[in-house]
Amino acid sequence: LYNKESEAGIYPLDKSLAIDWQIPREEMIISEKDRNALPFSEIQSFLK
Repeated sequence: LYNKESEAGIYPLDKSLAIDWQIPREEMIISEKDRNALPFSEIQSFLK
């Protein structure tokens, strides 16, 4: 069953991920959900 409290995401622009999106940040359309997502370094504590 779906449980909103169990939902998580990783902030897509987290510098520790070192993802080359090949598009300038100012041209990106980022959802509110993604803007509010956890940095990768914090996702493990969420999953515990």
